[in-house]
Amino acid sequence: MSHHQTSDYDDTTLRIREHYRQALTNVWRHFPAASRLIVLEEDLEVSPDFVSYFSQTSHLLDLDSSLWCISAWNDNGFESTSSDPAALYRVEHFPGLGWMMTRKSVQQLLDVWPTEGEGYDWDLWVRKDSNRLGRECVIPDVSRTYHFGISGSHASGAYHALYYQDHAINQVPDVQLRNVNG
Repeated sequence: MSHHQTSDYDDTTLRIREHYRQALTNVWRHFPAASRLIVLEEDLEVSPDFVSYFSQTSHLLDLDSSLWCISAWNDNGFESTSSDPAALYRVEHFPGLGWMMTRKSVQQLLDVWPTEGEGYDWDLWVRKDSNRLGRECVIPDVSRTYHFGISGSHASGAYHALYYQDHAINQVPDVQLRNVNG
């Protein structure tokens, strides 16, 4: 394979990464007054309180400069380990799978977005410490999203069964989150 050819994986990775870059860039053009955005992928189910969850937590991004994002997903939020829909945690990684950032944080990512020659999946690239800059994310004990995509560009049915199948998703419609008053 010459250096000008790419594998199907690389083509898919580049196409998806470019799609996200364009979407994150264009959202401000279409919503110029917006101060933050929520990214939700097409293969996610949302909880009944998804909008309320972000409504209750969005101001935290304004109050605390050490926060980078609010995520609806808990990587460790399995049915056997997570049961308190009102509890929140701070984590030192980017969980993804339904997240909110400020305009400034998104622009910081766009300013250093990988070039075509850099072979990163967009979501793995976002998780790099050099992008997080020491900031943290807020996550729920019980996730507000559920990944239902059994297979996709970079996931198989076996991967889904291992990592996503037993994740809890909140089913309570009117959760009042704890510790969200700045």
